[in-house]
Amino acid sequence: MSLRSLAIIFLSYLILPVSSARAQSDYLAVESTPELVKEKVERAVKLVETEGEAAFAQLRDKKGEFWFDRGKGYVFCFDKVTEIMLVHLAMPRLEGNDSWGKADSSGFYLAKAMIEVVNKYGSGWVVYYWPKPGKKIAELKASYVKMARYGGADYVIGSGIYNVNEAFVKMLFPNDAVFSIEGKTKTLELKIADKRSEDEKAETLNLQTVKFKAEKAAKFIADEGEAAFPRFRDKNGEFWFAQGKGYVWVSVLDGKLVVHPAQPELEGVEALTLKDSGGYYFSRAISDLVKKHGAGWVVYYWVKPGLKMADYKGTYVKLVRSGGIDYVVGCGMYNIDKKYIQSVFPKDIVYSREPDPDTGITGEEVKKNTENAEKSAGETEHLDFGMSYPEYMTPQLVKAKVEKAARLIETDGEAAFEKFRDKKGEFWFAGGKGYLWVCLNGKLVVQPAQPELEGGHPYSFRDPSGYDFCDAAGKIIATRGVGWVLYCWMSPGDGAIRYKSSYIKKVSCANVDYVVGSNVSDISKQDIISAFPDDLICCNDPVPAGN
Repeated sequence: MSLRSLAIIFLSYLILPVSSARAQSDYLAVESTPELVKEKVERAVKLVETEGEAAFAQLRDKKGEFWFDRGKGYVFCFDKVTEIMLVHLAMPRLEGNDSWGKADSSGFYLAKAMIEVVNKYGSGWVVYYWPKPGKKIAELKASYVKMARYGGADYVIGSGIYNVNEAFVKMLFPNDAVFSIEGKTKTLELKIADKRSEDEKAETLNLQTVKFKAEKAAKFIADEGEAAFPRFRDKNGEFWFAQGKGYVWVSVLDGKLVVHPAQPELEGVEALTLKDSGGYYFSRAISDLVKKHGAGWVVYYWVKPGLKMADYKGTYVKLVRSGGIDYVVGCGMYNIDKKYIQSVFPKDIVYSREPDPDTGITGEEVKKNTENAEKSAGETEHLDFGMSYPEYMTPQLVKAKVEKAARLIETDGEAAFEKFRDKKGEFWFAGGKGYLWVCLNGKLVVQPAQPELEGGHPYSFRDPSGYDFCDAAGKIIATRGVGWVLYCWMSPGDGAIRYKSSYIKKVSCANVDYVVGSNVSDISKQDIISAFPDDLICCNDPVPAGN
């Protein structure tokens, strides 16, 4: 069987050893967050107000602090009066002209919006569309801007982060001005973020949100004590978020759980008795962490509400004292491992399924015990509470699904295919955004999202740039038999061209070779590198023609 016949719906021009992407400065490796972006602007403003245009050399230095997040993060500066761009490290061709801010891809006059924000408020956020460095496709971006003055000249200094919307900015910085293009064409609404919108209730769950919610809940407990608890139980309030996937829990240190809105029947349970489905007393790890460090992350296995299967969960916990009582407040999300948390928050303390001092169970034994618990209904110590929330699409989730599907094919062969087609089963996930496909002898044999493609040969498929993706997938299978392919593809829902990352794996059963895979959208090569630095990646960072 040819390597080409194994390939399916993929794209790439180049196989890269991931290690080559690691030769970068400490600043370059720092992941962007809205908080970091704001901090960079504040530091740049102080620098310019002290040194004037002599500071521009530092703003342009790709080895310095203002070039970060592998080039996705940078600081720009333009003249407030003439609108001429003075510093733009990512796109130096913009320097010296005033045409950059005339309109973004939606017709939004960007420079005017930024100037209006700094004129009225001194600083604030502008949400708009802008292409990533080296790309032509415009994506949503939120930039923090602030005015700097030196020697009679007024400057606007800013920095931004992609895929952050107005609602998320308002949640993090409720007192900041926000000027947003979202949901509009050429008209804008300038407003101070003063109340929670409906969009915030459906906000995306990510590590930054999880940490922010826990920190904010801790402040309420410090100020109000137990009077704050009804806030956390309120399913119409800010602490029940991301459509029920996110919530805050509270326990007394080394005592009982006192708040758990997702599983209220756990309230009153002694926290230190809780262990994950592999036998790891994560509750004791939480206690040890907050006593020693005050706050940090604990990663463990936990059964999702409404399911029998345990999955990774990363929880941010913080110790807070009120009325003479020590509380632990926490907030977490599934499909997150230690390595990913450290890539986003490199300075945070992370405990991850360390051997328990009482049981002596190791991380590998925890994993083995969890897998055994999944195979045997009822063996897990946790109950089915009848609640089900959509999973959050991440590279970790996609990889976990493919690896589990590969194990099923190895043992069950084609009998496993019906499980992949079952839209009520575990392989139809994240509200239908996630699914498994399988290829055999050059044919699609499983494609639950588009069953009409089953039995077809994908040889004629091209991505929107016209690239033939089959060779790339063949190289992945030939080189290691497993890895990632990154490409562009049209979204089934809105028809938009998006970046897609696919994890593929070769698996054999009864001397028959299959390729199984799954995909996640809007994930960059650097996101994959951060999560899986040892995985093989095939990527050419394509740009669809006409965009």
